[in-house]
Amino acid sequence: DGRHENSQKSAILEMLQYENWQMYFALNNTPDFFEKPKEYRMR
Repeated sequence: DGRHENSQKSAILEMLQYENWQMYFALNNTPDFFEKPKEYRMR
């Protein structure tokens, strides 16, 4: 199913974007106002 593959790529891109923001805030001593991501387990 092609949709399943696309949704996985989207989730990976979201995680990378979040990590980039975390790095930006850490390097620039900027307060982090974003919520921490929730963890989900895949079965």
